[in-house]
Amino acid sequence: MLELASYVGARWVAGTGAAHTLLNPTTEEPLARASSEGIDLDAALRHARTVGGPALRAMSFAERGAMLKAIAEAMQGEREALLARLDEQTRREVMALLAYAEDDAGGQHEQRAAEKRARQQRH
Repeated sequence: MLELASYVGARWVAGTGAAHTLLNPTTEEPLARASSEGIDLDAALRHARTVGGPALRAMSFAERGAMLKAIAEAMQGEREALLARLDEQTRREVMALLAYAEDDAGGQHEQRAAEKRARQQRH
């Protein structure tokens, strides 16, 4: 079974205590195991406040968008492997959500373009 680690203080750290089994909420099938025991959560919070937060605040909206796009592309690159971990019902639900998100993103783009054209015509 997949054993999960936590990204704390700019490195991956595995918990040292008894791991908890994480379940698929739809089927209750075990998906992975994880433990936060032994992980320095104070250090994680300090890192977030002193490194992560300031780094994000220093980024422009476009830079943050590019970072999110890179994350989405990385996930898309592993799409089949990620989907293979899901049971059939959850896979159908995820695929439906992805299709909706793609359609909605396109719809929002078209709506913004139409609004921009309308503003240009008024001026």
